[in-house]
Amino acid sequence: MKVAIIVPPKNFSDETLSKLLLVLHKWNIDVTLSSYTTSQCIGLHGAIYTPDVNTAKLNPLDYSALLLVDGPGVDSYRLQDFKPLIDLTKLFIKENKIIGAFGNSVKIFIRANGFTPGKISAQESAEVRSFAATSRYVVTDKGVEVYKNLITATNSGNAIELANELLVKLGVK
Repeated sequence: MKVAIIVPPKNFSDETLSKLLLVLHKWNIDVTLSSYTTSQCIGLHGAIYTPDVNTAKLNPLDYSALLLVDGPGVDSYRLQDFKPLIDLTKLFIKENKIIGAFGNSVKIFIRANGFTPGKISAQESAEVRSFAATSRYVVTDKGVEVYKNLITATNSGNAIELANELLVKLGVK
């Protein structure tokens, strides 16, 4: 099983990524770290990761899931408006793959999925909540929300819970 994790080039949530990697590696899940750069990606608190592959080269058929990491970099790079990432996310949706999104990265999934109503967990941000409401998504008060093939979490504090829900959906746990 392979999982693709996408991070912004800078200012991603170090905590989210490190917790995801910890759980997924523990369960021997093959992880591909990806970004729209081949240079090192620098987290909000200084963690440095080198992407395995440029996001433009990801093929949804090669992966069981797509995880979108949160952080200020999502907003500063306006990833929810970045057409190549939206198109890639649409391909994962079309292939009925599992998608996990944290905090403000949920906007990427919402933009890709259009006006298909659903439930999400989202951070306490007026922008994210407004974005969700205008796209017909209901924001729940859960730390992690599982709705069909979408798993959302409010923030990095829920990363382990989201990873465990992913393992269940993958049939590993």
